[in-house]
Formats: sequence, C-alpha cells, structure tokens
Amino acid sequence: MAYCCGMAHSHAMAYTDQITFWKKALKTCSGDPSRSTQEIGAFLKIGGNNKDAEPYFVEALKLNPVLAPAMENLSNIYLMTGRDAEGLALTQTLNERCPQYASGWQQMGV
Repeated sequence: MAYCCGMAHSHAMAYTDQITFWKKALKTCSGDPSRSTQEIGAFLKIGGNNKDAEPYFVEALKLNPVLAPAMENLSNIYLMTGRDAEGLALTQTLNERCPQYASGWQQMGV
C-alpha cells in the first residue's frame, strides 16, 4: 500500500507545472511529438520567455509543417521582436497551409 501511495505521489509531483507535464509527455508518450513540443513553447511564451520558446516552435514545425498553433505562436514572436517580414511571411504561410485556422486571418486583419 505504501508503495502504491508513493508512486501516486511521485506521478502527481511530476506534473506540478505545464512545461514539466509536456516535457514528460514528449519523452514517454507515443502521440504526435510536434504537439508536445508546441505546448512547451506555448507555456514558455505565456510565461514571457520568448527566447526559450522560439526553438520549440521551430522544432514543432520541422516535425509537423501544418501545425497551425506553432506557426501562429512563432509568427507572434517574430512580430513582437521586430522581425516583421518573417512574422508576416509565416502568417501568410499559415493561411495558405491552414485556411480554416481563423487566427491566421485575424493576424492579417481580415
């Protein structure tokens, strides 16, 4: 019984924050790794850490070139850091690859 409670506690503690959760998912789950990679970047970005978030979005797009949230987040980082040409180009790519993704069109002012 004590072992079982100890295991439950260790699992619960492994997920005390979103970044830890997604990093563990990336290492242990059999799903699409681009999603976990994108989510790590998203939580870093939400926390104001764009510099560390950017490589996660780049990697997510290498793994899945049509992952709309990763394109949107990376485009936002480009725009927020004065790389307007890169940001707008990526937003255009987002709209071409994922025309049903409304946020891309909003970013273009449509």
